[in-house]
Amino acid sequence: MNESIAIQPPPIAPPAEPRSQSGLGIASFVLGLLDMLLLIVMFFMAVAINVNNGGVSPGEDDPQTIMLGLFVILIGIFALVGLGLGIAATVQTARRRALGITGLCLNGAVCLLIVLLLIIGLTAS
Repeated sequence: MNESIAIQPPPIAPPAEPRSQSGLGIASFVLGLLDMLLLIVMFFMAVAINVNNGGVSPGEDDPQTIMLGLFVILIGIFALVGLGLGIAATVQTARRRALGITGLCLNGAVCLLIVLLLIIGLTAS
């Protein structure tokens, strides 16, 4: 009755394929970086306009003010598109979400900064 029982190791599963980054997440991240860069450029443009006018803010009908306003609208549109792409990237289950979440955070921060700028601009008038 001396039977030897061979203990077999559990079957080894084949290694899982690494999940690739989501294309939507990459696009959201790139748009977030572009938004941040454009926001910094806009601030430098506003300071340069203010310095060139001798510290006096230009009027509402001044072409420089209109250009800055359109620049803010453009950045806002990019940020909203980046937010949508970031949300779509984070709900994908078969892909990695790191860049999607990062893009979502960057674009969300830009949207909040634009809203803050609009509030400051409306209360300063």
